[in-house]
Amino acid sequence: RLGTSLDERYGWAETPPALNLTDRGPYVWALKRKLAAAGAVITVGDDPSAELFDAVAQAAVQAFQTNQALPVTGNVDSATWAALTTIGTVELFGNSEPVTGLDIPTVGA
Repeated sequence: RLGTSLDERYGWAETPPALNLTDRGPYVWALKRKLAAAGAVITVGDDPSAELFDAVAQAAVQAFQTNQALPVTGNVDSATWAALTTIGTVELFGNSEPVTGLDIPTVGA
């Protein structure tokens, strides 16, 4: 099924964790990539393990939650992850097939 994301073809290898202000790591990096693909103006660093869930990311999550008619908490829960899964496939590393930001923790593991 070329042209579909890895999220759509294979699902998750694990359930993404809830994310809160000051969390750090590859899931925050994936979150920021998804938010950017959804239209947020947000900076995504080069080191997934060092990515910080900061106030800018929290504001972007709140805006996304509002747009998706989700409870606006600024934290990333399972409902927010589910809504993000359908948004923003991006092409990485010159692959001809789209890879979503949420694939990165699994692919990079």
